[in-house]
This record gives sequence, C-alpha cells and structure tokens, in this order.
Amino acid sequence: MKFNAPPNWPQPPAGWTPPPNWFPDPAWGPAPDGWQFWVEEAQPASSPATTRRRKKKKTSSVLTRLKSIWVSAVSSGSRHWVFGGAGLIVGLLLGVVVGAGASSPVTSVASGSGTVPGAGSADMSFGSTPIETAVEDCGLTDAAGITVGDEGHSVAIQTTGDENT
Repeated sequence: MKFNAPPNWPQPPAGWTPPPNWFPDPAWGPAPDGWQFWVEEAQPASSPATTRRRKKKKTSSVLTRLKSIWVSAVSSGSRHWVFGGAGLIVGLLLGVVVGAGASSPVTSVASGSGTVPGAGSADMSFGSTPIETAVEDCGLTDAAGITVGDEGHSVAIQTTGDENT
C-alpha cells in the first residue's frame, strides 16, 4: 500500500508514509469527498488532477529532486526554518542592492560647462547644475546682485528697492 496525497496537498517524496499522530496542515484544505488515502502500489491514483499531471512535460531530474526537497521541508516541522532562511537570503540580497545604489557617487551632468570654484582660469568641465544653467541661459552670469553658491546648488539675488536708489 502507498500513501496517496490529495491533488490540493503537496506531494510527498516517494516512499513516504505519515508517522503516527500525523495531521495535514490545515492550510492545504480538505481532501475531496471519498478520497482514497491508501492505494495499491501498482494502481495509479485515480483523480483528474493526477491524470493531467502525467500528461505534462517531464521535468529534469534536478528540478524533480529540488521539488521533492521543498515539499519534504514544507510538509515537515522545519518549514519555519525553510521560510525563515529564504526570507533572510532575500533580505540580504535586497540590502546589498539598496546599499550599493545608495553609496554610488552621484554626478550631475547637464548641458553647458561649469568651472570649479577656486580653480582660477582653468576650465574643468564637470557639467553645470540646473541653477547654473538657468543663470547662464538668462544671461545673468556677470549681473550685479546675482550670486551662485553652494557649488551651484543655490542662487542669491540681491536687489535694491525704489526708495533705496
């Protein structure tokens, strides 16, 4: 006799028999009405789901073995370790990806050319910031009262009112 798991339950590895006092996980749902849990070894399980499964393309032996290990781990008491370990691995990978993205240098390159403050007349084109580009586009580069600061990330506009002329 061989244990015949219902089609909505994970399939146990070949030769597996339920130990004494074993109960299926309630998350698997109930077995179909009249389901035969024990069948003759030579007799295939009789259900439309298993018939459909046989008609599917055969998987490679590695995938079959991995599935067997997974089903065995999930159906046993070690599923908490399996899911915990998988969550840990996913979390670590996500942390590495996010950490690598957060620590990569940010270079602002826009149209136009900027100079490095204090570099004298040497033009070291690293690209202008949007504020530097706006000041240049408006023709205010040499205008009195317009000062670009914070390495191109701020602009100060100093004006005089009509009364203070």
